Amino acid sequence: MKLITMHMHNKLIKKPKILVVLPCLWDHQHLTNTLISEKHEIDFYGEELFKFPLKIFNSGYNYSRFLSRLKKYFVDNKYDAIIGTHDYVSCLISSKVSEDLGLPSPPLKNMLLCQHKYYSRIIQKEVAPHAVPSFNQVGPETSNKEIQEFNLKFPLFIKPVKATFSLMAHKVESLKELQKVIRIPFYKQYILKKMLRPMNELFMQYPEFEIDIYRFILEDHIEGKQFTIEALVNRHQVQFINTVDSVMYPNSVHFIGFVSPSKILKSVQERAQDITRKVIKATGLDNSLFNIEFFYNYKNDELKIIEINPRICGQFTSIHQMLLGVNTYQVQLDLATGIKPVLELKKGKFKYAAALALRTFEDKVIRRVPSEESLNRIYTRYSDCSINIFGQLGRRLSSEPQDEGSFVYALVNIGAQSEMELYKKFDEIRKLIDFEFEFESEKKLDQHINFKLNTLDKESNV
Repeated sequence: MKLITMHMHNKLIKKPKILVVLPCLWDHQHLTNTLISEKHEIDFYGEELFKFPLKIFNSGYNYSRFLSRLKKYFVDNKYDAIIGTHDYVSCLISSKVSEDLGLPSPPLKNMLLCQHKYYSRIIQKEVAPHAVPSFNQVGPETSNKEIQEFNLKFPLFIKPVKATFSLMAHKVESLKELQKVIRIPFYKQYILKKMLRPMNELFMQYPEFEIDIYRFILEDHIEGKQFTIEALVNRHQVQFINTVDSVMYPNSVHFIGFVSPSKILKSVQERAQDITRKVIKATGLDNSLFNIEFFYNYKNDELKIIEINPRICGQFTSIHQMLLGVNTYQVQLDLATGIKPVLELKKGKFKYAAALALRTFEDKVIRRVPSEESLNRIYTRYSDCSINIFGQLGRRLSSEPQDEGSFVYALVNIGAQSEMELYKKFDEIRKLIDFEFEFESEKKLDQHINFKLNTLDKESNV
């Protein structure tokens, strides 16, 4: 392996040259910091394609040509490793390139198995049946009679077999609602196929994936407290990093943010870890960071898998660093360069950490974005805070990748010594982030944060 070199402490040491394909926001944030750049030379490739509406499938995109050019660029510039961190579709492309060039990577076929919601459910059912809702796959041709024969009871949840940003995912209450979803109008079919084409070309390499990714998976509607386990699998051994709670708007699938440490009972977390080990072993995933999302229902003590994501969760990186002193991007780079990662979990600077979103439920045109000067004033006051801005001046919020039905325009990463302090900090910071929209901003966030602060205040006085 040919490496560039640098001098440190008068010794010549090797500095790996890393190519990051289709980089996302988190890649730029975490791979350009000093601790990473001191050890690696980082370059980005294809960032102009990672836009929304995603340019990667716009006219002129050709998967085979893109892959060929990427490999040529990698070889010609003598890179040592390639990484991709996002579901769409960088983690898959980086795995494909690594496999073709004989470099360390998660096996592509096993990553695809995790991401194909129908086949992933089949594997989960085999090894952890109690943790999987009843499910089946449907398409536009599926009749009401066939659906009734599935013996699924409404309400149900339907989503594409493979999608991104929760697009076309719905809770349905009746056969009529269900048929309306699966018999989607032509323009939505066109969007879905455009979005999924790059991924479908990867799936098509393996004939065992007979159910194409343009279909839907239909399953029992599950609910409860949502949480995520992030972990590492290396040499077929699973090591757990952290558990992060999803804080949701009431009666909604939309999150206000992610908070750790988790409030889920330790015994429940241990059950989830046991399920995780079984499922990851069954999928064959290896040499990868991954996360599994769960629902825990306190009423009936049921623990259910939502989905498996066979890649790093970039928006959790700051949380892990603040709580545990672990940089998961460094773990990712170790895996890519063939180094066995060493997870040293310790007490971080804060007892609580979060990534909390500024979100609206109406698509709006951005009339003003926070200036660098205004953000620096926030950073001066809150030195451990980081803010990611989504959206561009004069454009709609929907021009960025978004979950269906809501629009995030900023994400705030903060740490604190108590949960009360965490939400107070967020409340103060969000009021200083000077966005301006075409009409008055959403009120739901104000109401939810005020309710959260009042609840915590009451708890502290008990």
